[in-house]
Amino acid sequence: MRKSCYRFVIVLLCLAPLLAEAQDPQFSQFFAAPLYTNPGFTGASGQTRVGVNYRNQWPSIEANFTTASFFMDHYSERFKSGVGLMGYSDKVELGEFRQTAVYGSYSYKVFFSEFLAVTPGIQLGYVRQNLDFSQLVFGSMIDPNSGTISNPPSGLSAENRDYLDLGFGMVSYYKNFWLGYSASHLTRPNTSSSLGGNHALSVKHVLTFGYKYSFKKRKKHLQREYAVIPVMLYKQQGGFSQLEVGSYFTISPLQVGLWYRGLPLGNVEGKSNHESIVLLTGFTLNGLNIGYSFDYTVSKLSVKAGGAHEISLVYVFSLENKRKAPYHMRRVPCPQF
Repeated sequence: MRKSCYRFVIVLLCLAPLLAEAQDPQFSQFFAAPLYTNPGFTGASGQTRVGVNYRNQWPSIEANFTTASFFMDHYSERFKSGVGLMGYSDKVELGEFRQTAVYGSYSYKVFFSEFLAVTPGIQLGYVRQNLDFSQLVFGSMIDPNSGTISNPPSGLSAENRDYLDLGFGMVSYYKNFWLGYSASHLTRPNTSSSLGGNHALSVKHVLTFGYKYSFKKRKKHLQREYAVIPVMLYKQQGGFSQLEVGSYFTISPLQVGLWYRGLPLGNVEGKSNHESIVLLTGFTLNGLNIGYSFDYTVSKLSVKAGGAHEISLVYVFSLENKRKAPYHMRRVPCPQF
């Protein structure tokens, strides 16, 4: 009986938000998924790069989330423009809810001075949502006496919903400081299932901020860098809001990070909004960036759910061109993870 009720409660907790608000997936290593974070980051490396991300959230319970994504982008100095392609697949194991998307993005870099630049970007994508109702457990299917689960009602099957998605973003940076803002789902597509009525997807607003303080510059005879990079990301979508704040520490080629996710002064329906402490480790070598992070859950769900494991792999192709603009003019000074 307990197992059946637990399974039913998990379905309600995890799938109800997806059916009602369709909150977007998230990445702890948000700078390793730049085009997903903000289309203004398209071409931000000043070169050509490709990357993949994988996230497994709550692996110790049946209703875990898995998200995989990829991106590629290129910056053209001739046109002061960046072009990119990004896609992801997000799945809830319990209930077989899956969301798959692919986006194209474009950005244009505007220089106001030698050090100050602003990069607006736009993103257009195609999204498919799939929900297999036959995998869900409804209250009417549970026998209140024995706890046994009967077969699902006839007529329930998989359902697809497709829509176009539009987003806008902008990143500005001055020397070692940057500030970004993006707005996704500007078309407010209808994401409801046949059981959920008509619900327009809320616009997602994301604000990013960071500063890179280097203790030691790279030198020809010593390719080493010591830096502290405090970062902040705030996002709001519908009635949901969340803050991520922390810092990266670089002793090249190694990099570690520590930050907090939640809202220390806010609450959700009267309950505290503390989610997790995120720990990261990684390294950068010859254009290759590899990162691993773990979300230590501090909410009531607790770390017994397995937290979240995330891996990123980003490679930046070196473009040898002595006539290129100075390094600080070509690349936003944000971390690679």
